Amino acid sequence: MWEEEYPLPGYQSNTERYATLQFITLGIGSTWFVGGDFAGGYAICASIAALSLFFYFFLGQEVVISTSQDQKRFRRWLLVPLLFMILWPVSQLSPTITEYAIGDRNYLTFIEPDGVGPVTSILGHHWQPSLYLSMMLIAAIGYTAFTVSHYAITRTLWVLLINATVLGAVGLLTSIMHWEKILSFITPAQANFFSTFPSAHQWSAFALFWTVVGFGLFFHLKRRQTWTSLLEKNGAWLIAGWLILAYSAYETGTPFHRFLLGISVGLILLRIGTALVRYMRTGFVAGLMGILLLLAGISAIGYNLFNFANEFSLAQSDPSRAPFGIPWGTQLALWRDTWQLFLERPFFGWGAGSFQDIFPFHQQVDLGNFEYTSPHSDILHVLFEYGIVGLCLLLTFPIVIAFKFAFLKQRRMVSHYLWGAVTLLVLLSLFCQPLSTPANLACLWFGIAAAYKWSEIEPVTPKSFSAKNNGATSETEKDKRKSRPRRSSQKSKRSVN
Repeated sequence: MWEEEYPLPGYQSNTERYATLQFITLGIGSTWFVGGDFAGGYAICASIAALSLFFYFFLGQEVVISTSQDQKRFRRWLLVPLLFMILWPVSQLSPTITEYAIGDRNYLTFIEPDGVGPVTSILGHHWQPSLYLSMMLIAAIGYTAFTVSHYAITRTLWVLLINATVLGAVGLLTSIMHWEKILSFITPAQANFFSTFPSAHQWSAFALFWTVVGFGLFFHLKRRQTWTSLLEKNGAWLIAGWLILAYSAYETGTPFHRFLLGISVGLILLRIGTALVRYMRTGFVAGLMGILLLLAGISAIGYNLFNFANEFSLAQSDPSRAPFGIPWGTQLALWRDTWQLFLERPFFGWGAGSFQDIFPFHQQVDLGNFEYTSPHSDILHVLFEYGIVGLCLLLTFPIVIAFKFAFLKQRRMVSHYLWGAVTLLVLLSLFCQPLSTPANLACLWFGIAAAYKWSEIEPVTPKSFSAKNNGATSETEKDKRKSRPRRSSQKSKRSVN
């Protein structure tokens, strides 16, 4: 049972079914097959995300979709990703780097661009990231437009949570048993190898997201069942999966990942403690347990704040420390030089995928033999490559969705946990690069869409559920009855008389 104490209705249309399968495919595919160093990962995920256009133009004539306001919503919001997509072909008119060969070596020459319009680094290159960002935004818009039942969101959450748990268990087993090449057919094994993700820090962000979502689902199920019933059905493996994900996030993350994990656990303990304290009048033991959990939550939050503040202060005097994943001195150098380059072209940036081409021409600090393909901040990366215009286009939809969510009549509990998981990814994207892997970006867009739709969809009430089972006529059936010939109704009258 998910939302009420009776079975949820199934898919309300084929379009909703296919939109659900689309995000399930994106979630599973991006974690198992393109979570690693796979060159065509962005293009494959972009093609799967683009199916939302197919759903709209070829399957959008279903009654459930065509009679709702969501069809207009999809058509209206489609303009935003299309404008973002236009930036890439326009930028091809102004390349800033020319490539030429002398003998068996290739050389790059930087050309100072004229004007403030969109530019590109190397002509014809780096189309995959721009296309992927546009298509994932279209997929998120399609999910909010085509999803009209809690059943569809439930199926997506359930399957993707199981996928994350299985992948976490495989990664944890390889880490314990030192089987570093168990998944080398998917991604090359590295020193910080964990599952199929190219970086342990990216996996930690992924595990953090599903840790919060998994606990939200567990707490939601617990509200409607007894402990015995919950453990007999889904609760046992859900607890085990939550522990696996939480431990893997702690083991593979940076001090900042551990800080966010500790704060999340502290808030969860506060949430449970508050719920138990409410039962103090009817059960003294429950109330006492609630007080203890409240104290534990406050202690966890306080300890993590103090511990991370200490780590951060030590990094100020010791550049070799890495509170966000790379040495603090290198982190500051990347941020400073990237920001200076952004100020040179603040409106449209330097073009999709241009950081690794443009940055070596301008960096002011010698970073040794390392080559950085990102400034180690996803937000700063977007500003560098797409400018303020591109960032605004990417943020318009989630900001409007969050604003509309704040004014919904009812905001359900699962939505709050989904928003919390999305907030973790956003915080990490300020100081790290979790969204550089397709899996985390798919989680971000799905979390935003599902959080809003879970509260926007009207719940199935006992009255409506019994009416549905008793064969109550739908709007479509009423329309069919109204369209029957008048002659048939006259015959029925004569027969009665």
